[in-house]
Amino acid sequence: MKNAFSYIRISTKDQSHFSISGQMEMNQKYADQNQVVILEEFVDDGYSAKNFDRPSWNELYTLLSKHKKKIDFLLVAKYDRLIRNEAEGLSMLEKIEEKYKVKVISTTECYFIDPHSPAFFKFRADLFVNAEFEYRVIRDRTKFGNWKARSDGRYITRAPIGYDNQRDLNNRPIIVPNADAHKIKRVFDLYLKGFSFEQIRTSVKIIRKGKSAVKRRLMNPTYTGLIKVAACRDNPEKLFEGIHKPLIDRATFWSVQEKLGREGTPQKTTKNEDFPLRGYLRCADCMEIMTGARSKGEMGVYYYYYRCDSCSRKNVNARKVDGWIEETLKSLSIAIPVDYWKHYFKKAATNIIVEKNRDWREAKKQLEGVNKDVDSLEEKFIKGDLDTALYKKWKARYETQREQLQKKLTVSKIDMSIDPVQLKRIIDRFSELYDIYNHKDTVGKQELLNLIMLGGLYSHKGFLQTPRLNPLFKSNGLELKYLRIKKWIISSQFWAKLL
Repeated sequence: MKNAFSYIRISTKDQSHFSISGQMEMNQKYADQNQVVILEEFVDDGYSAKNFDRPSWNELYTLLSKHKKKIDFLLVAKYDRLIRNEAEGLSMLEKIEEKYKVKVISTTECYFIDPHSPAFFKFRADLFVNAEFEYRVIRDRTKFGNWKARSDGRYITRAPIGYDNQRDLNNRPIIVPNADAHKIKRVFDLYLKGFSFEQIRTSVKIIRKGKSAVKRRLMNPTYTGLIKVAACRDNPEKLFEGIHKPLIDRATFWSVQEKLGREGTPQKTTKNEDFPLRGYLRCADCMEIMTGARSKGEMGVYYYYYRCDSCSRKNVNARKVDGWIEETLKSLSIAIPVDYWKHYFKKAATNIIVEKNRDWREAKKQLEGVNKDVDSLEEKFIKGDLDTALYKKWKARYETQREQLQKKLTVSKIDMSIDPVQLKRIIDRFSELYDIYNHKDTVGKQELLNLIMLGGLYSHKGFLQTPRLNPLFKSNGLELKYLRIKKWIISSQFWAKLL
């Protein structure tokens, strides 16, 4: 009796017609007819034939090198189960058969040819050529199919941050906005306001750490409803209109692209909570943005400053300026009537309900589609068109989808009534600007100041200055001791630089 290893490979594209159990049966039938004992079976489920980088194959190859004297054959259902690359496939066969003296046999091919004859080598080489040709045809067809789907406006790969991959009613891929969609909008807004990539990344907290992570999001046309399609055959690379919902309007997106092109690679800005106004506060004399620095004094004590590099390194005590800001915020409150707050919260609740109902209807349609897929799967299994392993795999996948959709269908009702006591508590909370400011990071603090002080914030002769205060905010009875409202004349060159 001869000994053999049995190798089975199946890719995602083979599941409908070349099952694992089918290959096992073919290899076992050959072994029984030729008095061969299969010592062990190795299965790579869902792996491509592009190369030999597969876990079970690597394990098999290691065992062949250790136990080469005990193994006579390596059985495969077809040679293309090994690989669909002619040169790499023939090289591997030669290595196994010459180095380890193990004959590689296809159990469904070359029955009538002596495996030791030159004709066997020629016939097997032709099989590998045919396998590679088929692989190239499949790859070309897949590439063109992907191009066609993208040119029709479908996003078919992993959804970018802010979207989820889903299926439409025809079970075709589509992306839909998720809970992070509003954060992507904030990324674009912060960049146009002048914040650095690092400040945006640490503030939004949905983007992985990396030098170009934020920039890649800003340059992604998917967020504006477009699909970037790579060149295919004679078709050049082009942007197509997508069928998904955009998160960013086109005007904002192209403004960002223009700014990225104008600025090139921005200098690295380090986030430092010791200088919340760095990159925001300006010098009133030269209008330049002030940076932050510290110096070491006697006894090892550090002193913190906001510094203007354009005005002979003019410094202002950072702790004093930060204190002025806090005192100013304590003197301000939001000047919005209670009736407006009632209208605002009622409108927000209504929008939430409309959005939830839309999601509920979409989830219900998708669940109906999954249920039909499950019924079709079970019908095929009963008829014997699917083996048990494949049935279990797809059944588990459909059950996972069904569970996720059923969770979406469980929507609690939103209480439209507004408790007066709770409303007052909310209004008071929004009125405590000082408390809100202190609970935000550097980016959040500067955003809040941008909202309050229209035209920016300037350091000028021992106090702060802003051209205009947002009318939504008013003095709550305390004096604005450290803030001056002054609409001084600024040169057109400066405004051009700001814009």
